[in-house]
Amino acid sequence: MFVDFLTLVMINLVAGSGLVGLLSMEGMDEKDQRPYAAAFFVTGLVGMITGLQLSFTWPLPGSFNVGYGDASTLFGVVFMATAIALWQGWNLIPFPSIPFSPALMPLSLAYASIPCNWGRNLLWPP
Repeated sequence: MFVDFLTLVMINLVAGSGLVGLLSMEGMDEKDQRPYAAAFFVTGLVGMITGLQLSFTWPLPGSFNVGYGDASTLFGVVFMATAIALWQGWNLIPFPSIPFSPALMPLSLAYASIPCNWGRNLLWPP
């Protein structure tokens, strides 16, 4: 059976973003946030499995496997950690710091490529 990994990653990303929006709009005021834990865990599990599959088998052309696979794996791990925190009733304030440092890597690479003119057409109009 053929599975389009890119579509699965994007649908999972939208579902996770919707969960974050739902939790931040309605769930933060509730005392018991445990009902949200199952949804976060399933979204994280799908993201982690899909990301690891992309990273190990390389079904996409070129280096797209690394970009989408590693980002999906990180997304899955963060969502599974959030699910555990919601289930245990922990405070969610420290969790945004988990993906902060890995998110700085592509930004620093983009900044470092400016003097080399690697992405000149992408960063500035001709």
